[in-house]
Amino acid sequence: MSDSDEGDSDSEVLADVRFWCKVDPQQPSSALPRFAFTGQPRLQIQLDEKDDPLTYLRLFLDDSATDVTVNKKNHYTEQTLTRTGHRRLSCTQHCEPVTKDNIWRLFGVLVLQGLVYKPRQQQYWSQNRLLVMPVFQDVMSEYKFSLIMKFLHVTNNDDFNARKHPAPKLKKIWEIYQALISNFQKAYSIHLVVTSVLTEV
Repeated sequence: MSDSDEGDSDSEVLADVRFWCKVDPQQPSSALPRFAFTGQPRLQIQLDEKDDPLTYLRLFLDDSATDVTVNKKNHYTEQTLTRTGHRRLSCTQHCEPVTKDNIWRLFGVLVLQGLVYKPRQQQYWSQNRLLVMPVFQDVMSEYKFSLIMKFLHVTNNDDFNARKHPAPKLKKIWEIYQALISNFQKAYSIHLVVTSVLTEV
């Protein structure tokens, strides 16, 4: 691709990609069209601890993302308990505001649960000798985990306006989604340039 081509807008470069391809249901599916990409993807942030996986995770789940989770979760918890009167119930009367440390521990438990499958949530905290995994109790109690998951929220329902919201179908995750997108763009540059496009079959 020449230098002049690189200056084309995305709409011009990808114009042909929007063409529909004819499909014959009587014939086996053909191979999907391939795109040739060129460029130099690179990390845009200097890292001190390059061997620490948590360092890379914190590039995307930074304070801005975790603050959204903490603030919206605490607001939703207070709003729900006040509106429904659940503060009288024994399971929620000791519900306390979460901190960023709580949220990071929650993320850790969720990652561990993805690595170690158990049919029921309670089994991750089981004291049965055949099932016991002390690491879960060490990170967070089942009670704390259940309460956070019960009231986990990343948006303010009171602020939602369907007519003004840029993506109403994403309203439940919009703020954390925006925080993540911003962090992705700041941390990593993709620099992909399409050098071939679909043609109609």
